[in-house]
Amino acid sequence: MAREKVDVEVARRKFTVERDDLDALSILAVSKDLERRLAELQSRTGVVDTGRLAVMLALDIACDMKRLQGRLDDGDLTQEKRLEGMIILLEKALQQAP
Repeated sequence: MAREKVDVEVARRKFTVERDDLDALSILAVSKDLERRLAELQSRTGVVDTGRLAVMLALDIACDMKRLQGRLDDGDLTQEKRLEGMIILLEKALQQAP
């Protein structure tokens, strides 16, 4: 994917974003989601300092990522256990084969 510059606006501030791993539409969608989450956080907390809101939102996003990583890790363990079970069944079947 080619690196493309995308201009976005979050919290009434303009930024130019360049990413190799996301296309322009994805970057715009992420910035809109970020704007929405900032507004929700401001509404919920009453904080108006955008710097403080940004840090609070970064912490929220980091917690979301940690929770999702835990789910992925749990899924990997579940998958690993299923594979081990299949291997055991396959080995038993092969031992019983003539």
